[in-house]
Amino acid sequence: MLVEHLAVTIYRFQSRSLPDSPVRLRERNWTEMVGTLRSWIGRASSTCWRLPPKPRYTENVVEPLTTDLLRTAYLQGIFPMGLDDGEIGWFRSDPRAIFEIATNRSEPLRTGFHVSRSLRKRIANCGWRISFDESFEEVMQSCLRPGDNWITPELIQIYCQAHAEGWAHSCEVWDDHDLIGGVYGLAVGGCFCAESMFHRRTDASKVALWALIQRCIEMGFTLFDAQVMNPHLSSLGAREITLAEYLQRLEVAVGMTTEWSRG
Repeated sequence: MLVEHLAVTIYRFQSRSLPDSPVRLRERNWTEMVGTLRSWIGRASSTCWRLPPKPRYTENVVEPLTTDLLRTAYLQGIFPMGLDDGEIGWFRSDPRAIFEIATNRSEPLRTGFHVSRSLRKRIANCGWRISFDESFEEVMQSCLRPGDNWITPELIQIYCQAHAEGWAHSCEVWDDHDLIGGVYGLAVGGCFCAESMFHRRTDASKVALWALIQRCIEMGFTLFDAQVMNPHLSSLGAREITLAEYLQRLEVAVGMTTEWSRG
């Protein structure tokens, strides 16, 4: 199974709060391996498994970074980030940041995206155009920062492939013909995993995230994953739940299908 291949391919464990040290792992089931790793890190706030930068053969099975591997990771609540040394780190944060979204269209939002008075005026009066999936790669490229990037060329390539397969999506905000804001992520069943966003005008990224959450509600998503909390997400209404609760909700959500999910 692909999950077992992923477990065997993992060859080194690292947490940001612990020194980098190779760990040899014998083949074992996924639950046992994750439990062992979590016991090693104790109270570390996140876990990270590092994959080889090139395909590695394990029992005659090659595991390059593919969309199948990407989807398998997200089904386990794991997401990739580029590390300083150019390798790909695989993280599963605890606690997990989410935006609450309604379970059906008639149910009001409880603690979902917070639209401030100023943002409400911006949405009503800005004259910007909102679109979906018009410029996925441009949105992802625009999320690159001048330094300290976790988005790598390899990740851009694989997410663009997922977009071509129909389960990676973007929301764009336009001022005339200029792309001024956007956000992108992956749809895994009824869970949307938002990855990164950017803005070139004040509030443009907030408008993009607001529009994306509204679209997800319309499509019947039940879980909107923001991964790791920060003050900006908190100000917009994101909240933290335990990893255990997240995984329980993820298990239910991935059993659903939406217009944006891969079959």
